[in-house]
Amino acid sequence: MKILLNCIIAILLALVARPGVAGLLPGEGIVRDPVTGNYTATYVEEGEDGKDWIEKADFETATKIDPTVRSKFRHAEGWNTGYAYTINNGNAAKQAINNFDLDGLPINVVLLNTTPLLGSGKVVLEEFFDSAMTSPSEKWSGSGARNGQALNIGWLCRGWDHTTKSHNTASGIQPGESASGFGFTSPDLPGVFVAKLTGNTRYHHFSFSGPGPNPYRSDIGKEMAKIANNDFIPRDVAAPLIIVPDVFNAAIVLDRIRAHVATWAGRQLVNPAFAAQLDRYLVAAAEAYRLNNPKAGKEHLETLRRMLAKEHHNVDHDDEDDDDGEERKHATRFSIDRLAARVLDFDLRYVLKRMEHEHKEGEREKERN
Repeated sequence: MKILLNCIIAILLALVARPGVAGLLPGEGIVRDPVTGNYTATYVEEGEDGKDWIEKADFETATKIDPTVRSKFRHAEGWNTGYAYTINNGNAAKQAINNFDLDGLPINVVLLNTTPLLGSGKVVLEEFFDSAMTSPSEKWSGSGARNGQALNIGWLCRGWDHTTKSHNTASGIQPGESASGFGFTSPDLPGVFVAKLTGNTRYHHFSFSGPGPNPYRSDIGKEMAKIANNDFIPRDVAAPLIIVPDVFNAAIVLDRIRAHVATWAGRQLVNPAFAAQLDRYLVAAAEAYRLNNPKAGKEHLETLRRMLAKEHHNVDHDDEDDDDGEERKHATRFSIDRLAARVLDFDLRYVLKRMEHEHKEGEREKERN
């Protein structure tokens, strides 16, 4: 029986090891262990004397974690939104969580309290995000960068080291434990975003920064980098995705909310029938505000809020988590995901409050004149 099992494993490894990638050199390939999920790459290294030799690189996947992320968002001073996250690592996890990334946010998303490096004409040459991001403790570090296409921010557990000898794989959020205090403040409104979480593993040669093959010049390097870049556990979170214009315009904000909500059906956050109803009222509300009919706009938004409240209790409680309770989950098939409902209700309340404020300011202006 043991011999048969070994034969089956050998066949599986051989099938997985087939590169199937044009341009790989003889002897190169990547094998995934079906038991551990880890990878071993075999690649050709070129020496300074022109002679080639075969090298091997092991890659322990960082997905042996069981994360749950709770998103909280609240109205902050000055029409800003405070974002906060609590991360739990389930008891079944085999690794500590030591990385939490929000990669690919819209490039024009703003975080408050960043430190800009200004050039001539007050042009921002570089922006430092450490001062804008809060962390659970001094063991965690938050930072980010704009790379020309997007804003990437995230938190890393301090003390992470590339070297095998000094790296402590125990640092991070242990199985069965949680950490809160990840956060920042932004003038932009929340949408539903996919965060990336990874477990604490040792340094590996699948990283392009190491001594392994160059992913820009080597086909095997490209394949290794692709595996490393997709080595994370995705979780839905609330994050700033709806850009609020400097001069507030309810119709524009609702158009942007609608465009984001339109992506939810494809992500299975809302069923198509309910999505169509949401879209219809969002269109009507935006058009009402565009035609300077705030009363009709408010009625459409209140209708939307009642629809969301019917699906999820306490949807308007900013400090509630994203869980409706196991009992109700089994008893009800929701038309919309709870986090999505909370996000949309928050955004609608923001528009209503902002329009009420605009109305009051207009009345005061009339009295002054």
